[in-house]
Amino acid sequence: GEVIAGRNANGVKWSMILCDFWGKVPTSLMASLLTPGLGEEVTGADLDAVGERVWNLGRLFNVRAGFRAAQDTLPRRILEEVHAEGPHAGRRLAPEDLATMRRLYYERRGWDADGVPTPETVRRVGVDV
Repeated sequence: GEVIAGRNANGVKWSMILCDFWGKVPTSLMASLLTPGLGEEVTGADLDAVGERVWNLGRLFNVRAGFRAAQDTLPRRILEEVHAEGPHAGRRLAPEDLATMRRLYYERRGWDADGVPTPETVRRVGVDV
């Protein structure tokens, strides 16, 4: 939900070449900036779909380059070292927890278990490969 929506919004923000220091920018606000410039109505929902397409197209590019689930990982330090201080002191991110998070993310994105967008997802988001 929220992670994917935020990533999709960032895909739109970066496509519009808006500064990352602006922080979180709602797609509805970006749409209100585009509408006068394009001379046609653009909605936040339109840009939500664009953001989803951006992430799927980027993923398909990486898949063609050989990128799969095995590369969707974090540095060993994060998976092996225990936090020394702060709210997570004494804890670490276990590899099995990362695997669960990755699986859930792939399912919500409409990607298969190896991180490849399914044919249904490719059709739904309108990516012509």
